[in-house]
Amino acid sequence: MAVPRPELQSYGPAYKYLALAQDMILLSIVLHGWLRSSGRWRHFYVLLTVIVAVDTVMEYFVDTLSGLTFISAAVGVTPWPSPVSPA
Repeated sequence: MAVPRPELQSYGPAYKYLALAQDMILLSIVLHGWLRSSGRWRHFYVLLTVIVAVDTVMEYFVDTLSGLTFISAAVGVTPWPSPVSPA
């Protein structure tokens, strides 16, 4: 079964910046919770802030690199092998 690929026109260049803005808002909310909390909640918010920060950085890199994948797919070059259909 072939993996469906999104069309290049359906994703604009603003997508990664919109996703980054959303993640930054979430990060600021969690950071605010960290700064305003105490005790066990402070430990929880520290861990949550680290997780959200790592997720934000990784999503930005994936969104940036996947743009290259979409462009290569649009010109017919695929970086992955096509699946073999069952006989």
